[in-house]
Amino acid sequence: MSITKISPSVVDFDDGITITVDDNSDVLTLKSTDADENSGPRLALTRDSGSPADNDYIGLISFNADDDAGNVTRFGYMVGQIADASNTSEDGILQIHSTVGGTERNRINITSTETVFNEDSIDLDFRVESDSNTHRLFVDAGNDKVLVGSSAAREQASVTPAFQIEGTDFNSSSLGLVSNSNTSV
Repeated sequence: MSITKISPSVVDFDDGITITVDDNSDVLTLKSTDADENSGPRLALTRDSGSPADNDYIGLISFNADDDAGNVTRFGYMVGQIADASNTSEDGILQIHSTVGGTERNRINITSTETVFNEDSIDLDFRVESDSNTHRLFVDAGNDKVLVGSSAAREQASVTPAFQIEGTDFNSSSLGLVSNSNTSV
């Protein structure tokens, strides 16, 4: 079904809108038929405050579902926040949260000065895959280790290193320090 026009006398949008479907089809589609190179379609979450201030929250996208007891639970959300509302030097914050063990946790925190993974310091590993290695870069949170090419720290001479590089041959397990003078050799 497609709605092209709704008369303001028929519907009151001031109390919010709920759109419901009884299957897994798209609930809302935003479509742009413009053929130029600019972005579209666009979705803007705009907080038009009469008194914007530092630390104001400016938008939230919530991912909710029933748990196995039938309770509506927020399993994840993204939130935007004003860090600095000063004209010409504005700073924003974007956070991604998910529920871990029944508690909402800050998983990614993007500010004007840094991007932090696992801001809430819970036992969550961080893993980057390459084309042929599932643990090309691996941060073992529970053991406070950084591993390259492996998911398990190896004890060496009664010491388990905090930083370890592992591979099946010299090329995939070596560490190189290169000083580049930007001149041809």
